[in-house]
Amino acid sequence: MEVLRFHQAIPSKKGRVPPMLGVMLGSEAPISIRRVLDGDEIIASVELNEDQFELVRSGQSSKLYFPVGTGIPTAKVTSRFLAKVALEAIAQRLLSSDGGIDYIVEEEQFDLIREHARYGHVKEWPYYVRRIYDANLDEKIHGLEGQKVHEYDFLHTCHGELYFVLALYGVELTINIDGPCIEGYETWLNENDNVSPLYWGENAEG
Repeated sequence: MEVLRFHQAIPSKKGRVPPMLGVMLGSEAPISIRRVLDGDEIIASVELNEDQFELVRSGQSSKLYFPVGTGIPTAKVTSRFLAKVALEAIAQRLLSSDGGIDYIVEEEQFDLIREHARYGHVKEWPYYVRRIYDANLDEKIHGLEGQKVHEYDFLHTCHGELYFVLALYGVELTINIDGPCIEGYETWLNENDNVSPLYWGENAEG
């Protein structure tokens, strides 16, 4: 998430964008690049130690390497994150309904994923992840112009399974709300030409 925040210049509540660590050709010590928001502008600066600065000054080295992306965090961390977001999304959908919140709290169907979100009791709760569009995509999607930061929806399959589908900067993450099994979603994808539920059915582009 820090790599994503760096590349997309997403600040914290204090207005800070996390720095990115990289390497310089000819130096074993890491270097750091920072992005600072100055109004509508983004100012980048590179922090070098004395030896690295001397390499640049002498013309021996000026190549810097930084990661353009990173892998998904460990399965347990990611699945617990998805479980928490899924429960919050359900609460958001039912918030205006009479007894909606009570239903979420009392419904036994949510006990397992609720326990996983809070305590991580289920060691292996698989999820499905893939990229469905570029992070910097800037075009009309679902009638809206500009870069798509996040979107989500639920998928209820013909087999009675309920999946939560979340996309963050084009990375689709899917978790089974009913239990630690993702095969049903993979089957659904195979049966529907690998289309994302976010762009299928009522969500399909007109």
